[in-house]
Amino acid sequence: MRLISVGILTRNGGDGFRAVLDVLARQVCPVPHQVVILDSGSTDGTPEAAAEAGAVVHRIRPEDFSFGESRDLLFSRCEGEIIATISQDARPAGVHWLERITRPIREGRADVVQGMELLDDKTFYWERIGRFYSTSEWRPFFERYGWPGLPGLSTVNLAVSRRAWEATGFGPIPMCSDKLFQKRAVQAGLRVEACREAAVHHSHHYTIRSLFKRCANEGMALRLLGISVGTGQTLRDVLNRKNHRALVRGLLRGEVRRPAEVLFPLLRPLGIWYGYRFVAGYWH
Repeated sequence: MRLISVGILTRNGGDGFRAVLDVLARQVCPVPHQVVILDSGSTDGTPEAAAEAGAVVHRIRPEDFSFGESRDLLFSRCEGEIIATISQDARPAGVHWLERITRPIREGRADVVQGMELLDDKTFYWERIGRFYSTSEWRPFFERYGWPGLPGLSTVNLAVSRRAWEATGFGPIPMCSDKLFQKRAVQAGLRVEACREAAVHHSHHYTIRSLFKRCANEGMALRLLGISVGTGQTLRDVLNRKNHRALVRGLLRGEVRRPAEVLFPLLRPLGIWYGYRFVAGYWH
């Protein structure tokens, strides 16, 4: 094998992205690798920092960004026979991350490898306790297109053979491109493997506005994926007892600290309902 690519979508990655570049520069892997970024209008020096670290830099206008098409464009600019992709704020947990996440593909056992995420105590409460996707709209999708022990794929930490990507692509979907890729991977019969040893440090922090936008974009993506979101279903999700019990526990333990964490049981289902009905394209 000649080359492995690490492809990253960036915009104003800040110090967190610089930390990612530092770890990537120290990866120990038997195959040479390149770092390729596709930047959508950074104003904080992100592309310059990437170029200084030896990455190949490509740019698009912010208004042209869409997760599916932008990631396909990024992959098309990568030269490797395997392409690993991570979020700009997903810092590999050690210098062997790239070797581990690409090993099943290099050894011919898999076409797609899903790495793991390590969350700290500052991560958004509902992600930390594993209930961010606790509402019901994704359940039929994961039941149909998931795998035992691995219901969903995430481009936060993923590796794909070039051949597999060329057979599927991420597609023209503004949000949740990893889920459209997952659907296509199942339909194409691709071999998927989880690799718990290939982990990244990753966390989200939401304001009320950014959480609602995130969920509205997800609702729009659900519509494009052909998954229905009914009003009755949304009301049941608003009244989800497990979420309200988890909220009370988090408040009593001092783990729920931000307004968006307090309002999550309401904002997520309503944001998805709104996006499913009213958001036409990616809400920047």
